[in-house]
Amino acid sequence: MKHLEEKRKEKIASCKFSDEVYGQILDSVAIACGDSVLICEGQMLLTKRNIEPRANHWAIIGGRMIAGERPEEAARRKLFLETGLQIDDLSRFKFYEVYSAYYSVRAQAPQENGSHTINFTHLLEISPAEKAMVKLTPSEYQDSRWINFDKVMDFLAEEKEDVYAKTILQDALNNL
Repeated sequence: MKHLEEKRKEKIASCKFSDEVYGQILDSVAIACGDSVLICEGQMLLTKRNIEPRANHWAIIGGRMIAGERPEEAARRKLFLETGLQIDDLSRFKFYEVYSAYYSVRAQAPQENGSHTINFTHLLEISPAEKAMVKLTPSEYQDSRWINFDKVMDFLAEEKEDVYAKTILQDALNNL
């Protein structure tokens, strides 16, 4: 993936919007996200979300990009915020696919308006020591599982997961 910028933004600052304003933004634009599939010793991390979009579904780590961030920078920032794992070397984030995803429900009112994301998705191989440091943010995730590569698709089928998780994780397996 190529990232183009005229001039590097000196400071990337996040802006917190009220739920009402963010809901209006979600009604109007697709939100860009930086996401990561964590892999370690033949396993990949699946996380079960607490919040919309995709509450009570298995997913991967990631979320909204801030203006001025490259996708791998957003993936790194979200990884730290959601797991506590700090990865300084951006070259470790291996881009493999971009997804356009529409969700029928979102956290902000009106929830039934849903949201649309453009997800820049990366593979991130971590060491066993880094794996031991992963601590998911309880407000974001209710469960997690490290699943062997050859069992991921069976696990998602047993959990009755939809096309979203199946597609992203099958593509990840194809890019290992």
